[in-house]
Amino acid sequence: MQKTLSSLPYRTLRSGNPLTSTILSSSLDELSPSRNTPHVLLVEGRNDQIVINKLLDRSKIETKIPIVDKQGVDNLLRSIRVEIGCSRRVITGVVIDANDKIKARWESIRDRVKQVGITLPKTYRKNGTIVDCEDHRRVGVWIMPNNESAGGLEDFVRDMIPSDDDMWPMAVNFVSSIPMDKRRFRDKRELISQIHSWLSGQERPGLVGSAISSHDLSIDNSLTVAFLNWIQELFSEKYV
Repeated sequence: MQKTLSSLPYRTLRSGNPLTSTILSSSLDELSPSRNTPHVLLVEGRNDQIVINKLLDRSKIETKIPIVDKQGVDNLLRSIRVEIGCSRRVITGVVIDANDKIKARWESIRDRVKQVGITLPKTYRKNGTIVDCEDHRRVGVWIMPNNESAGGLEDFVRDMIPSDDDMWPMAVNFVSSIPMDKRRFRDKRELISQIHSWLSGQERPGLVGSAISSHDLSIDNSLTVAFLNWIQELFSEKYV
């Protein structure tokens, strides 16, 4: 009988923290904290971890997925070779932000995966990439927000705000109304500021995870559905 993700003690691991009984090395290159698990989903940071956890809770997907916070994109990229090369590893999933260079991001992932004898396609897939290997290993990559555009987790979350939400335009207008010389955020973080302004008017202000749980954020939009389908296919029953 399968357990739901919420019942799993190893559901989310923070890289470098002793959250399991396994003695872990502080070096991501020498030893991964998820080394003893056959399946793992690697993410850049705590926010990614929370959002994906809440999406899985809400969607009722039942599978065992340790979600490991690598504490930054550089650590995540550096750990890919080690993670895939773990002796017990069957499935390795990677969720990473495109930022403003999606093609370069894909090539950096592709180069690291190639080091362990796995060839990813030259072009990333719109609905998320999944590659099955002859030795039964499986690798999946999702580039936030949508495997097509520049951006990151914040763009993915923005897409979850219902199109008819009347508070969103107010949040956008508020942030836009802040004079440039008074802004304490960088231009690239304007969308994040808008989202947090919107979150301030929700049932539990300021928390993306709570907004997912309380249904203030929708999981029925095409992007979120595609992401959850990718998760479900990557960690399908025939592999888990």
